[in-house]
Amino acid sequence: MNRPILLGLAFLALAALVSAQSPDFAGSYSGDGATMELRPAPFGFEGVLRTGQESMPLQGKLFNGRLSGTVARDNQHTLFEASLDGGRLRIVYGSTTLTLVRASGAAEATHQVAGAVSHRSGPPPSVSTGGASPMRFRRVSVEDRQVIRGEAVSFLVPVGWRVEGGIVWRLHPALPAGAQLRVTDPSSLQQLETFPSFPFTWGNNCGPGRLMPTGSLWFGNEVHPPFRAAGECLETTIIPRVRGALRWRVTQRESLPKLAAAQQQNSPREAGGRVVFDAARVRIEYDAGAGPVEEDFFAVMQTAHVPAGNIVIQIVDRVLAMRAERGRLDGARPVHLAIVNSSKINLEWFNRYVQIVAAIVRAKLQEIHAVGEFSRALAQTSQQISDERMHQWQDTNRSQDRIDREWSEYVRGTETYDDPVRGEPVELPSSHDHAWVSRGGEYILSDNPNFNPNVEASGDWVEMKPSG
Repeated sequence: MNRPILLGLAFLALAALVSAQSPDFAGSYSGDGATMELRPAPFGFEGVLRTGQESMPLQGKLFNGRLSGTVARDNQHTLFEASLDGGRLRIVYGSTTLTLVRASGAAEATHQVAGAVSHRSGPPPSVSTGGASPMRFRRVSVEDRQVIRGEAVSFLVPVGWRVEGGIVWRLHPALPAGAQLRVTDPSSLQQLETFPSFPFTWGNNCGPGRLMPTGSLWFGNEVHPPFRAAGECLETTIIPRVRGALRWRVTQRESLPKLAAAQQQNSPREAGGRVVFDAARVRIEYDAGAGPVEEDFFAVMQTAHVPAGNIVIQIVDRVLAMRAERGRLDGARPVHLAIVNSSKINLEWFNRYVQIVAAIVRAKLQEIHAVGEFSRALAQTSQQISDERMHQWQDTNRSQDRIDREWSEYVRGTETYDDPVRGEPVELPSSHDHAWVSRGGEYILSDNPNFNPNVEASGDWVEMKPSG
């Protein structure tokens, strides 16, 4: 879902969305028969408000010390405003007013968006993924429940693992949607988390003493001094925002020039500007409550220097967090990478997303006040897929595959198989000697040459061969 970094620059004007620095709203709250979790997001904060049996995703931005935005309720987006006084939060939406109290010592907020993830098969059986035991993968579908509706992306996860999150929309003309997902193993502390892009800008009217102060939003981009490298951005900004409730410390730092070069090679050249890429990994350590863990944060940062106005725009993308028990992270990485590299964007969703982005870029920014504006743009999109968008979707997937191969070269520990059911390659951990695929799209890995899932598991299974 990467869009060119300079998309929409021709439509920038003096109007802007101002968001002054405000109190930290992140945390868990309860009171008045309701609970709420809030977490930092590139545009401000997002989370879930639960009252009784109702779960309502919400997202908002900061303005004059208050949090304002929309809450999804009964398939409608209702405006809300929240204020924070110490540990007491007051939120007003529609005709409802709630007073909630922040949980003391609250752990990091959950990233669940209710109903965003569906499983393509029945309830998975409980299996062991350790040692030489068979490892089973299933494909899950992530649906866009906010704007376009329907499946946006799908990917593989080990059977028995939980998937939370979904597609989140925000007020950004060129990057309006992103995937925020968390995949966890209930039997261990293993976890994989993905985040939407983090967009930043500096220069011209943005900066100290200018029209747009540091911390405000300028056409969806946060006003922030340029970062020298992707690792600096991770360590000083992104990790503190998403793990701020935890006492973490950095244990490793690594620049990833080959990953940056792969991204540079597979990105379009931008006219009128210079775009460079940088990639990095930062490892942190902290106590997850159930024990000490290590977590690797990966990111690719693209920096565009726009001569007109002396503007710098930085998009920090492919932000991933891979976690496991301390001392076991390197061994767990092949499974995490198999999840990441199996993702596929749905063609129908991509077709309508591209049209919405084009409509938003053409629109006047001051007319976009809430996610409801996206719905009006959606009503004018077409389900017909043009040859141009079909080629764009294919190019996007091919480019993603090339970048994923660079990930595999860096991480290793994975094997590519020819999937005769889907008619395309699939990347799985290389910890087992035999791989099978079912007609329903599940995968089983086994070390036992006599193991046959057609006998020992339900379904119609075909053994796969390594590619090449």
